[in-house]
Amino acid sequence: MSVSLFAAIAFVAGAAVALAVSFVYRSSIAERDKDRVAAILAVARRYLLGDLSRPAPDYGDDDLGSVARAMDQAVQELGRRVDSLTRDRARMEAILASMVEGVLVVNEQGRLQLVNDAARRLLKLAKESIDHSYVEAIRHPGIVEHIGRALGGEETEGLELSVTRDTTRTLVARVAPVTAAGAAPC
Repeated sequence: MSVSLFAAIAFVAGAAVALAVSFVYRSSIAERDKDRVAAILAVARRYLLGDLSRPAPDYGDDDLGSVARAMDQAVQELGRRVDSLTRDRARMEAILASMVEGVLVVNEQGRLQLVNDAARRLLKLAKESIDHSYVEAIRHPGIVEHIGRALGGEETEGLELSVTRDTTRTLVARVAPVTAAGAAPC
């Protein structure tokens, strides 16, 4: 038997043994990990339904466990941030509701995002005006023009105007861009 033929037979036999060992090893890992993957999936489904209570599963010390722990930590951090935003929004709504000044928030697309009760009364806006174009909702041309200039990037100053038939009452409208921390004004 020549050396090359012997090497070819040895290579084929070695490859067959390696495939058999890897199949057996893979099957035992897959069976062992099946329960952990099911537990991780159950936790993910709980998170999806809004239950962010911290689970106590043993994810293991391998790569699958590391990924599961990282995802769990990310979900827990997002849950903390959502709770913080919910508290901040409740405080903001309480402040806006108690203000005598009218406050409107318009997004970059010109849609009303927030209208406090004072603005609703002053401008006679319907509660359904949220998410509608400010041009459609606000019937005062001076305010519409003022908001339009601000959305167009122009600097604006206070605008004195009358919104009722009572000429003894003058209101001052101010428009200012709202920016997120670190973002440029819109």
